[in-house]
Amino acid sequence: MLHFSTDEFSSRLNSLLAVMAERRLDAMLLFAQESMYWLTGYDTEPLSVCTVSNINNPGDSVPSQGKLTTVYVDVSCPNHQDD
Repeated sequence: MLHFSTDEFSSRLNSLLAVMAERRLDAMLLFAQESMYWLTGYDTEPLSVCTVSNINNPGDSVPSQGKLTTVYVDVSCPNHQDD
């Protein structure tokens, strides 16, 4: 459930996508609780209380300078206090 209208959500998402396009970014990682709440309306535990449990590099390659490498990160977070 959003804490704001779907029109407001679309506006926020489009604002973010416009800035990403302007800066030529392909992805955005949100770590601050207030940033995640601003974009999604989801009230969650801050990532500062979470821990990285695994980093998986599917290609097992060592990234070289200037080259992008895809990795997958498993994050473990405590349950939301309302759960």
